[in-house]
Amino acid sequence: MPVTDIFIRSYFKDFEWLEYCLKSIDIFCSGYRNIIVVVPEQSLARIKKCKSPFSNCQIKICENFEDDYMGQQVTKLYADSFSDADFICHVDSDCIFRNPFDIKEWISKNKIAINYAPYSKMNRPKNYHWKVCTDTFLDLDTANEFMLRDPYIYPRWVYPEFRNYCNSKYKVDLYEFIIKCRPRAFSEYNTMGAFLYHYFYNDFIWNDLTLEKNTSPCKNFWSYGGITPSIKSEILGYFSTKSNLQR
Repeated sequence: MPVTDIFIRSYFKDFEWLEYCLKSIDIFCSGYRNIIVVVPEQSLARIKKCKSPFSNCQIKICENFEDDYMGQQVTKLYADSFSDADFICHVDSDCIFRNPFDIKEWISKNKIAINYAPYSKMNRPKNYHWKVCTDTFLDLDTANEFMLRDPYIYPRWVYPEFRNYCNSKYKVDLYEFIIKCRPRAFSEYNTMGAFLYHYFYNDFIWNDLTLEKNTSPCKNFWSYGGITPSIKSEILGYFSTKSNLQR
């Protein structure tokens, strides 16, 4: 089987979420080699103060960004510079696994399954903001939303392909392109998904989420809202439910 690493880009304000995320990975996830956590240099000292020792993951450093919302997108799209794995599984700090998840099951003959949903079937007008960003970058009329459900798994070859596309089309590195975007004017998972759907469709398995029940192995929370007592209780419930612990 090819090698897969779990990749988490975090920063100091999300470290409480990160502790729960790592705990959920330890309980529910299998089929991976390493957990790689990347944080800006200015967050390194704070991660050492967290309750968990993070002994089950590798801590790596990226540069400090003036706007870390855009910076974290840069880091994700250069994930292949932090990992030499054949596949990279992206998980956000506020993503908590609640059901068993074997990464190997997502890889069929070296093809990854990518989730999407047609905009025409979604009753979420706010998603059209990301459509505009994606359409602008790719110069396409994209029909689908791809930023719907963690985790996001890509083979390592897609990262240089995507960066080369940007360099060829805009004559600048992807790093520079994203950093110069206005806030919230780029969507890494949507743009990557649409790029692969348009240019490398036959290299992936495509799952239309509007045709299946909610089988997500994890729940995406909203990190900016903080971990309230009710959220903490919900997360601990995932960890303690015996039926969920069965593999």
